[in-house]
Amino acid sequence: MKRKWFLVILTILVLASVTVALAYAQGNIQRSNPQYVTSGEWFEVEITFTAPTDETNAVGIADNLEGASVRVDSECCFPSGAYVNTNSEANMIEAAWAASFNAGDEMVLVYEAMVEGEPMDEFIFTGCVYYFDGQRTCYEPKNKEPYCEDIIQEDIPETVVKIRPDMSFVLGAVNAWLAGDSSMADALVVINAWVS
Repeated sequence: MKRKWFLVILTILVLASVTVALAYAQGNIQRSNPQYVTSGEWFEVEITFTAPTDETNAVGIADNLEGASVRVDSECCFPSGAYVNTNSEANMIEAAWAASFNAGDEMVLVYEAMVEGEPMDEFIFTGCVYYFDGQRTCYEPKNKEPYCEDIIQEDIPETVVKIRPDMSFVLGAVNAWLAGDSSMADALVVINAWVS
């Protein structure tokens, strides 16, 4: 009976450690940007992440904000020495580190973006981080041909930025609510965006 409980506890511990390891390797990418910005003004975007495995030989990142202009300065990255490219046609910034990293080593990319539009227009960031670990990872998907790859790709969680409304837009939203043409909740969303 003791052996049975020992095996159950051991199984739980192994599953817990695998879950924690997967969460660490897959969930360590964060993008921070303001929720509301003024149309036509530059704002800062920061992406932080860590290498998922020891002996990661190279790391790349591509971040996109459709409809935005992007720019970067020479001190954009940690660690320094990253190759950085801005692609204005694709509204994208790309960076790559050609160095060896161990699991948990932190990398940071900081750049500026600018969006233009009407109050409450929404712009969505999308992007990926690529890790080259020098070892081929092979997959055997169901009902598909097996394949191998050297690069691990992780999506950066999407974030949104909206154009901050001005006072006239806020007054319009309040007047629409008072006239019964919109809900109080809609008016409060606009007021909150204006004060943020």
